[in-house]
Amino acid sequence: SSCFWQQLFGLGETLGKALLLQLCSQQKTSLVSMGTSCCKESTSEPKVAGYLGWREAALVGHDSRFAGLHKVLRDPLEDDVVQTGEGITKNVQDFLACEDVLSKPGFTPEGVEALKKKGSDWHVFTQWLLDRIRIVNKLGGPRVLLVSWKTLKHLGRFPKYPAESEHILDAERLLEEYARLQDAEGKVENRVICFSFFTHRWERPSREDSDAHPDSEDHKKAQALAKFGEFGTCPIFAPHHDFDYYFWVDYCSIDQVNADQKELGVSKLCAYVAACIQMIMYNSGTTDYEPRGWTRLERMM
Repeated sequence: SSCFWQQLFGLGETLGKALLLQLCSQQKTSLVSMGTSCCKESTSEPKVAGYLGWREAALVGHDSRFAGLHKVLRDPLEDDVVQTGEGITKNVQDFLACEDVLSKPGFTPEGVEALKKKGSDWHVFTQWLLDRIRIVNKLGGPRVLLVSWKTLKHLGRFPKYPAESEHILDAERLLEEYARLQDAEGKVENRVICFSFFTHRWERPSREDSDAHPDSEDHKKAQALAKFGEFGTCPIFAPHHDFDYYFWVDYCSIDQVNADQKELGVSKLCAYVAACIQMIMYNSGTTDYEPRGWTRLERMM
């Protein structure tokens, strides 16, 4: 599998509600990272502006403040080469078969044991993740785009890309900013960054793209992910480490308007999975997850 740390969460109607009640009832004590003389100290503090705070540096929206950033973040192949789904698929296949992917997983059993300890250093992990995202972006096609749990909490729903790109984050730029702000333990705001691939079946499919929507009318998926991210824990690394969760969601991360861009994004799906650390499965009580071929394929990746 190209996802090296997979946790499958079946958030059905009953189980999802029970899980959220459990999450709400538990309290976590934040870890205060203590700097050490052997570690490089950050020269900058996170700047809090809107609800996303320091993460705003990675927004891909149409705000004029980020116009220069958007130009830098554009795929280098876009202007010079007419990309095709076939070409992207070939690049992804070569990438998944390369030595870096096969022999350098994000986590090993020994590495997990070391990181589970209180005060462990996450800098190497962050660099690995940044390197992986950069490689995936260089494959051509749409870049790795994510939505923060903070956005899902703020909006109470999934933002649509590209219409609501002011709420969408560029993964590479996000990691660069995170790396700049890391404390002595490799954390920002006492949390470790984590990218999660969200596999689900759309609640309101339609032949008309404008009418199709991945979530229920009460936005149960978005709210479940928001609560999961707000809680911020992982049973593997508890109780010493909490996580800042970002989600790859098709509706938020692939162009929903431009058919050509959508095709390129679908062709790059395996690479997006490889760019994430975990996979989250939403097993809805109002639409069948198992019979859908795409959802089965995503879990096999």
